[in-house]
Amino acid sequence: MIYFILDRFNQAIKIGQTSKPFLTLSATQVGNCQELELLAVLNHRPTRSDDPSIPPITVEWLKAKFRKSKIRGTWFQEGPVRKWLHTGCVDHFIIADYDFRHLP
Repeated sequence: MIYFILDRFNQAIKIGQTSKPFLTLSATQVGNCQELELLAVLNHRPTRSDDPSIPPITVEWLKAKFRKSKIRGTWFQEGPVRKWLHTGCVDHFIIADYDFRHLP
């Protein structure tokens, strides 16, 4: 799964991949004094269109897409990432306010 962890205070989103998004959130929270939240999870690898010649969305593709918004490491400016989440891929994501408790 591809995860998006939000740091509201710093207006930053961390993008990464894990099979256990809540454990990743907990581990990330330990090293951060700001409260973090799991903003979205891509729970499968959809393609960016119906054209099979276009490769699926991956963490590497996302990091390249947002390279101009990179803050440090795997943290990116919130605005461009959030805009993409809400306009570019909504059908493939579990967006905030979703009950993540059933996820591993």
